[in-house]
Amino acid sequence: MANLPLTLPELSPPLPPSWYEAPFVIRSEPASLPGASLDALEHLSASWRAHAEFYPRGARSAAASALRLAPRRSLRRLRQGDASGAYALLPVPPRRWPQLLAAAGVEEPPFVAEARRRPEEECASAVGHANVSARFERELRWRLLIVGGGPGAGMHLHADHPPASAWHVQLRGRKAWTLCPPNQTRGGGCLEATLGPRDQLFFPRSWRHATATLDAGSASASRLLVTPPDAPLFGAAVQDHCTRGLALSRGSYEVLCAALAPCLRRLMAGQWTQDGDSQRADSARILA
Repeated sequence: MANLPLTLPELSPPLPPSWYEAPFVIRSEPASLPGASLDALEHLSASWRAHAEFYPRGARSAAASALRLAPRRSLRRLRQGDASGAYALLPVPPRRWPQLLAAAGVEEPPFVAEARRRPEEECASAVGHANVSARFERELRWRLLIVGGGPGAGMHLHADHPPASAWHVQLRGRKAWTLCPPNQTRGGGCLEATLGPRDQLFFPRSWRHATATLDAGSASASRLLVTPPDAPLFGAAVQDHCTRGLALSRGSYEVLCAALAPCLRRLMAGQWTQDGDSQRADSARILA
């Protein structure tokens, strides 16, 4: 019995000051309300430009390979009869994020919406000033719409990169989650939960997680969060991403990485601020 996964703890707002130290679930009320329709999600995605990662046979195996499809096309493929095991990850443009959540009647809770209190505001201010916010979020898969074709679709056990915390909200159907502490696979210490429409999940950086949809057309939205403990490792990972990108294709990364440079230095040094004013000034000098 000691090796069986435990149930994820459930919290209710207001959250404690150290809310970002361990995974938790927030249940919706009332739980019986329906989620977003697939028609609504397909309509919303019509204007999204970034390609989706479409896994025709699902992503329950680490060896699964993805196709790059237009967002709307990927959702249409998921609704075909032969796509029951398929799984799709659609990057959500920053400006379309509120519309996506509204389609399911949800909104970000305060601990997610108040980005000015987290280290990520350093970089958000920088890329906003340089007008490369969408590029930044697309590169890091910052906000995603995740949809499964049928029961059993999902993702293999993995940890996110870059190393950051994550918030998920179920938009439609149900999804089963398994979360394991850093550097641990299945067994003792792992946690399980099933999310229904409007249920929320948070987990800290480097927690490994696997998912399995329980209903046809199960859909969720996710976004990264950079909490105070995440800042140094997140900064180092994004700096490495820029270094490799500049080496491969300098022209397409130059503006983005120049805008990020001051904030990444502060994140790695643990010197992030809560208002982002100094970051905006630094990026303006670099880009001038």
